[in-house]
Order: sequence, then structure tokens, then C-alpha cells
Amino acid sequence: LDSVSTTDQVAVHLQNKHNLTIVTNGFNVTNELSSNEYVNVILLGGTLRRKNMSFFGSCAENTLKDLHVDKVFLGVDGFHMERGITTHFESEAILNRIMCQVATEVIVVTDSSKFDLICLHKILEPSAVTKVITDQNIPSIYLEGLRRLGIEVILVTV
Repeated sequence: LDSVSTTDQVAVHLQNKHNLTIVTNGFNVTNELSSNEYVNVILLGGTLRRKNMSFFGSCAENTLKDLHVDKVFLGVDGFHMERGITTHFESEAILNRIMCQVATEVIVVTDSSKFDLICLHKILEPSAVTKVITDQNIPSIYLEGLRRLGIEVILVTV
């Protein structure tokens, strides 16, 4: 799980699960899951970004490169069909790219306001995504485009 507020909600839904290992760079995710003795949490170290209580940098990157995970839940700042999935911060983009490289499945978790936005730093192409979890206000052009690419779209009520 990466360290944005959207993936905090994923952590809440994992609170009562068993036999999971969660790898995260987010202190908030670690805090949310720390009370569940059946969930193993691996917190990536590195330099603390206080704004969102996340760790980044070469320490986090190198640790992550030695792992393999089944799924990455990725919160994003921008999602554009032609320009890709993006974020405002270079260090976040680098770490997110590595998260996607070590994962079997890439799941983007974002609210509909992020569609058609382009931020400075590209993470990956939409075609590299397996699933998108978003709210029901996703623009129809994106819903149709994602489905055309064979990407499963899960709509949730907010």
C-alpha cells in the first residue's frame, strides 16, 4: 500500500483480515493495521515526508527492490489515458514505479476527480494497470476506455 489518503481507506478494510503481509511506506497505514495481530506489516524506511507521514528515498527503494508482492494498491494524483498515471512528487513517482515492478497486480485506487488530470511526474501507463477502484462519478469516456483496455473497473459509493 502506498501512502496517500485513498489507500488509508484500503487499510481500514484490511483491518479484520488474517494471514496478510502488507508492505508500505506509509506510517498512517502502519498505524491503522498495527492493532491486528494477524497482519504482518513491513514499513519501508527512508526519509520521512511529514506532509503525508510517508518514507521515501534510496533506503525505501532498495528495500522494495528485494521484495515480491501479489498486489500493489496505488493512490494517484492524476490519471490520463494518453499521458499516463502521474503524481506531483518525483520521489513518490520513483517509489511507486518500483512498487508496480515488484507486484503481480497493479490496482489504482483513486477518486473520480483525478481522471483527466496530468501531474509533473509519470508513474506508469494506464495499460499496466490490472484494476481501478473509483467512485461512480468517473467520466464515462474513462470508464469505457479502461474497459476497452481490459482493465477491471470497480465502482464504489462514497
